[in-house]
Amino acid sequence: MTSSPAPAAAPATAVPAARRATSISARLLVLAATGVAGVVVVGLIGLQGLDRQGTAQTALVRADRAAALAETVDARQAKLRGDVVVPLVTDDVKQRAAAIAALGADATQLRDALRQLEGSSTGSTRQQTTQLLAQTEQLVTLAQRVVSLANLQVTDPQQVAARKALPAFTTQADAVSGAVPALREAASAARQAALDEAAGARSAALWQTAIAALLAAAVLAGVSLTLRRSLRRRLQATVGLLREVADGRLDRRGDVGAQDEVGQMVSSLNTALDHLSRLMSQVARASDDMAASARDLTQVSGSLESRAGTSAAQAAAGSAASEEISVTIRSVADSSGEMSRAIEQIAAATEEASTVAADAVRAAEAATRTVAGLAQSSAEIGDIVRVITSIAEQTNLLALNATIEAARAGEYGKGFAVVATEVKELATESARTSEGIVAKVAAAQQDATAASAAITQISDVVDRISALQATIASAVEEQTATTREMVRNIDEIANGSVDVTRTISAMASEADLATGDAGTAAATAQRVASAAASLETELKKFTV
Repeated sequence: MTSSPAPAAAPATAVPAARRATSISARLLVLAATGVAGVVVVGLIGLQGLDRQGTAQTALVRADRAAALAETVDARQAKLRGDVVVPLVTDDVKQRAAAIAALGADATQLRDALRQLEGSSTGSTRQQTTQLLAQTEQLVTLAQRVVSLANLQVTDPQQVAARKALPAFTTQADAVSGAVPALREAASAARQAALDEAAGARSAALWQTAIAALLAAAVLAGVSLTLRRSLRRRLQATVGLLREVADGRLDRRGDVGAQDEVGQMVSSLNTALDHLSRLMSQVARASDDMAASARDLTQVSGSLESRAGTSAAQAAAGSAASEEISVTIRSVADSSGEMSRAIEQIAAATEEASTVAADAVRAAEAATRTVAGLAQSSAEIGDIVRVITSIAEQTNLLALNATIEAARAGEYGKGFAVVATEVKELATESARTSEGIVAKVAAAQQDATAASAAITQISDVVDRISALQATIASAVEEQTATTREMVRNIDEIANGSVDVTRTISAMASEADLATGDAGTAAATAQRVASAAASLETELKKFTV
């Protein structure tokens, strides 16, 4: 892993007030507010146009109604004329009665139509309608007078009075009929004006709505493009930074710029890169430490394996020496048996006392040398056991050091920690076994001392036999008992030497196992070293 002297772009820790732009969410809110304002303006313009169209439509409806009422007035005044003429031209009573009834209904409808027209009219049209309504009242009065005079058949069977009143009615009817076309024209003009107003309002609303929509779209597009350019430039820079980080350039940093969401993201990315750089540096140092620990562990494992092999060789030598001691003790036992038989022969033949005594002296000297050799062998076994104990303590110490190194290695040292623990347990077991051997060797030395003392007593007895033949019988009896005790002690020594042999053999087996464990520890150290090398290779891909 390489390190750069300085990052390409240092993160901005303090942003000037002029660069502290609003956040992206605020700018998006402004963009949305601009769009909403544009929609509201367009809507208000549209509503204004709709209001004008509604007013024009109302005027159009009023004009259509005025035209319809004008037609109704024209039709009813014409019908009123017919109702007046019928009583003058027929003598049928029923027809006259029907005409009189129709006259009242038509007069009422004519008045209602004119009143409705007056209520829906404005300006000059309303004045014309008011004048026409007054003329219609006069017309109805004249019509009723003509009809009433026409029904005076008893006093005026020729209807002279009615015919005299008819011209005035006709003149008034012509006046009313002549005023109706003016109402029609006024209604038609009002209708056309309403149509023109509606068309103008619709056209104006369309133009105003289109212009407002274009202006709102232009403002919205300008704000959007400004926001897009500012965000795109900074996001592209952030993407470029991330690509360099993906290529292992952990020394790169982004320009925070404005304190908006993108700036906060870049600041957080810079902080994360700082932490990651420190972490990779720590990992690199840990990798170096792990490699060094692996090398130390390899050396310790080699030393442990060498010392374990030495322990195994010494244990094998101790086992061979113990077997030799066993053979020697058996020889001493056989010699003791022969000496016992010699004493019995002395009891049977006192004349051979001197010869047998001399033989006994020589046998005692041989036994003394043998016991001395046994004591020396026991001392050598004790030295060997002390060496084994020292090796076990060193092995235990090395296992403890290996456990500490494995703990420092972390996850890669777990397997080696298990092996180190097993080696430590084997070393502890070897120490306990050595302590047992020391105890047994001490017992063997005590037995050898006792045997040496017994042999010394035998020498004294033989000397006394040589000096005092008279006391041979009692001396032989005493020597027989002493010889039996010596044989028993020698048997015990022989059995103890067998146990020592077994113990040393077991210790040799444990030393072999320790050698194998040391080899396993060395292999584990090699794997840890390989893992550390692989980790270092991967770390070199990053630049901090």
